[in-house]
Amino acid sequence: MHELREDNIILIETKTMLEEQLMVSRARGDKLHELEKENLQLKSKLHDVELDRDTDKKRIEELLEENMVLEIAQKQSMNESVHLGWELEQLSK
Repeated sequence: MHELREDNIILIETKTMLEEQLMVSRARGDKLHELEKENLQLKSKLHDVELDRDTDKKRIEELLEENMVLEIAQKQSMNESVHLGWELEQLSK
């Protein structure tokens, strides 16, 4: 009878220990699920940021090209103005 009580106490202690381990494992599982969800959200956000970066990079290249075209047009316009000024000067002589 005494041995049965000791076995029963050991079984209760083991059950308690296993229940605590189960609670810890469930908490870890819940935390893992939260972290995986957050990881997916961050990957999605990273993808969006990369798309924005690529769009911005393309727009910068377009603006640089447009700026170059405008600079060339301005230089041509200045040259034409100088030439027209020279022609006017020649005509007024």
